[in-house]
Amino acid sequence: MSRTDSSAHGWLRRTVTHPDFAQRLASWAVGEDELVLEHSAEAAHGFLAALVCEAAADRGRKRVWLVSDLPRHRERIAAEMELWGVNALVLPDAPTETAEGTIADPESAAEWFSVLEIL
Repeated sequence: MSRTDSSAHGWLRRTVTHPDFAQRLASWAVGEDELVLEHSAEAAHGFLAALVCEAAADRGRKRVWLVSDLPRHRERIAAEMELWGVNALVLPDAPTETAEGTIADPESAAEWFSVLEIL
């Protein structure tokens, strides 16, 4: 995790340790329960994702998977998480093959394989 902006990270820490959130995050962070943050506005998704990752890191979980089938949504969430001081990798859609059996977009395939290698 990057801590480049201490004020943004401070807000994240205050929220993670707030009793209302801490209670909801505690059982999820140790794998005992699922976490549902219903009724959250789309504009808050990046903050909530960063919040979840911060809570998981506090409890020793090194990796959190966030799943979205929309590429733009994945990119936006990752960019917003960076603003809150949380590094995020985006796994692009898997490369597609053409009728001839070649990869349709080699550049996208290279990005996909590089992220898989990191994971």
